[in-house]
Amino acid sequence: MDINEISSHFSNFSLTKPYLRKQIEQLEKDKEKNPLNSESIKKIFKEKFSFTNFKSSNPNYLKFYYYNSESINDYSWGSSWRSIQIILSYLLSIKNSLNKYDISFKTLFLKYGERTKLINLFKKDNKIQNNNIPNYLNKPFCPFETIDGFADPFISKLILLDFNFSGELLLINDYPKNSYAPKEVFNLIINFEEFVNLLEIHFNDENSTPVIINDGIVSLVITGICVDDNFVYFIIFDPNVKINENCENGIYYIKLFKDGVFDKNENNQPNILGMRLHFKNKNWMVFVPENL
Repeated sequence: MDINEISSHFSNFSLTKPYLRKQIEQLEKDKEKNPLNSESIKKIFKEKFSFTNFKSSNPNYLKFYYYNSESINDYSWGSSWRSIQIILSYLLSIKNSLNKYDISFKTLFLKYGERTKLINLFKKDNKIQNNNIPNYLNKPFCPFETIDGFADPFISKLILLDFNFSGELLLINDYPKNSYAPKEVFNLIINFEEFVNLLEIHFNDENSTPVIINDGIVSLVITGICVDDNFVYFIIFDPNVKINENCENGIYYIKLFKDGVFDKNENNQPNILGMRLHFKNKNWMVFVPENL
């Protein structure tokens, strides 16, 4: 792709190569880590989650993508792309069409990292017939324009649109200051209580779609929820699995007080992200894909 074509879309920003982050590194096949399939996930659900009123995505359609899956070295920067893979594989599996598409990390990154593709998808979503795109899109937000190649929930929505899936962008509390996506693309700002209510409704469906949350630094996927009189539990698919760690540790629950504070005394979390997973006085971007 022509560098001038990319950089002409915005001012005060220039590229020295087609994308800023380093080339995608291919790992040796003997180091390959395969995504967890639905049978493995169902076993993990049975062993780890014994909630009585647990609502979740259908494990028959779930796959878990995490760092360094598919022999791609994305350790420390690829969690957002792994989150997209989790969502896409789920929706395509429901439609029995997963095998018809290449949703590998490398393919998604190279296809949806550049500005022209994403702007065209934005225009399609907003029914823009000409080149009069909003000024807020003049800032660098595309993965090829950022040093870490990150794909926040705005990118997730645009990618799913290209597969004919829709969804809604939200903010919890406010806009995370480390985000690349323009604040204007988010439809609504809600608090933690409203977010819990939204998820309870969303996960009522038999084939409810996982939900992406992102604080501007890490990307995670919520695949289920349980609410009792005092606490809220989220089932998390966390792509941020350390290199030598069992990938099953990336699937866990977190326990929160009703105000969104992380309950440090009782959690299934294997300390992958420490105390990052709280929602009181912390801002999150959210992408809620449609339920099929």
